[in-house]
Amino acid sequence: MRVLLLTLDLILVSWISLILALLLRFEFDWHIAFSGQPVIVPALLLATTRIIACAIFGNLTESWRRFSMFELGRVLKAHITSSILFAAGIFILRIDEFPRSVLILEFILSLVAILGTRTALRVYFERADTDGGVRALQQQCVIIGAGDTGHLVVRTLRSYPGHTLSPIAAFDDNPRGVGGSVHGVPLRGKIGELAPFLVRNPACRIVVCAIPSISPTLLATLEEVARGAGARLLKLSSPLDLIVSEGLPSDVPIEKLLDRSYVIEQLELTRSFFPGKTVMVTGAGGSIGSELVSQLCGLGVAKLTLLDNCEFNLFQLEREVLAHHPRIPVVSVLADIRNRDRMSELISASSPDVIFHAAAYKHVHLTERCPREAFENNVLATQSLIELAREHAVGRFVLISTDKAVNPSGVLGYTKRIAELLIDEARAIPSSTIYSAVRFGNVINSTGSVIPLFRDQIRSGGPITVTHAEAERYFMSLQEAVRLVLAAAAMSASVGGGLYVLDMGQKVKILDLARRMLDLYGHPEIPIVFTGLREGERLTEEIVGREEILQETGVEKIGVVITEGSQLQKGKIANAILERDWNRISLKQIAEARA
Repeated sequence: MRVLLLTLDLILVSWISLILALLLRFEFDWHIAFSGQPVIVPALLLATTRIIACAIFGNLTESWRRFSMFELGRVLKAHITSSILFAAGIFILRIDEFPRSVLILEFILSLVAILGTRTALRVYFERADTDGGVRALQQQCVIIGAGDTGHLVVRTLRSYPGHTLSPIAAFDDNPRGVGGSVHGVPLRGKIGELAPFLVRNPACRIVVCAIPSISPTLLATLEEVARGAGARLLKLSSPLDLIVSEGLPSDVPIEKLLDRSYVIEQLELTRSFFPGKTVMVTGAGGSIGSELVSQLCGLGVAKLTLLDNCEFNLFQLEREVLAHHPRIPVVSVLADIRNRDRMSELISASSPDVIFHAAAYKHVHLTERCPREAFENNVLATQSLIELAREHAVGRFVLISTDKAVNPSGVLGYTKRIAELLIDEARAIPSSTIYSAVRFGNVINSTGSVIPLFRDQIRSGGPITVTHAEAERYFMSLQEAVRLVLAAAAMSASVGGGLYVLDMGQKVKILDLARRMLDLYGHPEIPIVFTGLREGERLTEEIVGREEILQETGVEKIGVVITEGSQLQKGKIANAILERDWNRISLKQIAEARA
């Protein structure tokens, strides 16, 4: 499509320029210009030579949004080449009556038109990005250093429309004083005046260091100022670091991608329930788990037990919690939830009031390849934890489920559906533990989701891969999902637990999501390739099954599922689960686990 539009643009500009050149040559006498002069053959020849030259120099794939000095050079080369070919064609075809001065006039007019339109469009797109779109996603920043490196940093930021940083001020100890600018960014003063500036501009969250040979003392001062203002200090060894590390927005607001608002504040019942509680989170190092930990810390829990089988994720999470919430006692445990004895030991030692069970194998195609491991982790380990919660009198047990458990079509869906049914069965047994499951769809920016995948593909220049043009999913933000999980856990005492479903708005087509990301990141030219559905995937997801009824809970965006006659049968499938006998369980039996 882009090649076609650029080709039509070249033809139109060339022909209009040729007409104007003829009119100028004959002082706007239309009769002389077009009655006595050959026009059709030169017009076709001009369009042909211009298209050939532009194709040779790569101008037919250029982006008007990023028209720069590099593209200017290619346009000039292609334009000069096409004009030479045009003149040669006139000579070879022996169109002697065609005025030679028209060649020069057409060259000037068409060059001005091409450069003018592309420059105007570049300015238009930059303003559009500033008013809304990509620039609206940016974080304001200040530049430290007003020398050549500072100018280069600002130029890099302003010439790269997908960037997340927007410079609003510069500071430098060089006595050039206030009133100057760094490539258009106001020079506000010396570095000592940075702290008051950040106080007056709390939205300015990032400080870019653009001094190549910065002293350790000055760097320590900047780190202290940034820490005091809650800003992030980005130290650059080269302006190229901007493109490598900050080239694309990492956190696109969900409103921009999904066209809907989302829950921002914690509910009052959540704020009143969790302070002083002891909480254990399984799968703490994952996307859901780490966000749970972050929000629980903000709610003032008394103690946290973080459990994960990934050493790196657990290490990173522990560092983050200790750095931002040093007063909260944290116990990080590297363990496998399938080890019943180890889990019993941990629950006994920590005595949690609440267990959030977020640990699971969740990638569709991997669980299809490894069904036994998925079953052992998602079903058997969950059943073991349910029993241990009852044995150790844990106050509340909350399972994180998924919309893939609704009318499941693959291993992941089957295993998560059985986990939900196990929660349902546990609620029927008299116990001091309140059991709940929370079901929601795809989480924006979670590990392995399409958003990070699309971002990586855009960063590498594409293409973006989409399974099917009609594939659609429910999406919500990570923060929104966890806020509602916490609310469901806090409210479960009043309703005795249950299966909660979070309101995720309307389903979104993956193709539409990919197109929105390309537009927001300023790369509409990147192609989208369809790869086909993989094993275990389906075109669409549901949040309520055929045998389920969704009822209101009185809490906004949270419903409770009432299931008609679908508790786990007390037959061979249930006994096999309880006895951990994999050989007696087939995927077909899993699919038939509902009554």
